[in-house]
Amino acid sequence: MNPACPACGTPTASIQLQEVPCFECGHCKGHLIRGEALDSFLTGRGVPNGQKRLLERALQSAASTRNLTCPACRAQSYRVVSSGFIAMDVCDLCAGLYLDQGEANAYLLQTRATTNVAENTVNAVDNVRVAGDVLDTIFRLFH
Repeated sequence: MNPACPACGTPTASIQLQEVPCFECGHCKGHLIRGEALDSFLTGRGVPNGQKRLLERALQSAASTRNLTCPACRAQSYRVVSSGFIAMDVCDLCAGLYLDQGEANAYLLQTRATTNVAENTVNAVDNVRVAGDVLDTIFRLFH
């Protein structure tokens, strides 16, 4: 059974973003990526312990002021992790990631507008083919 959306509680639909299974809310169009799925993807991209590293970053960030409920933990345990002008919600218990509608697209625009891209993320940025790819966002968190 698919999880409920952390933001609006509506049932989500399973989708794939690149090789990562995630869930999309049909109502608010947000995206949910479970911590284990994210960790598996990042490990395959040469970022070991990605889930742990994201969790560490979340624990250093401010608690979300929104009423987001993690479907895995059943707790309001999200923290706001920022990358540029994009704020992503990360569960501080399981490292599940929630992105509002448009956050992935905005991040890609931000990244493409930046002239000084860190060399260790150039390949990830070059591989982005579809607007809305949230995985590039996560990859950049660790570099």
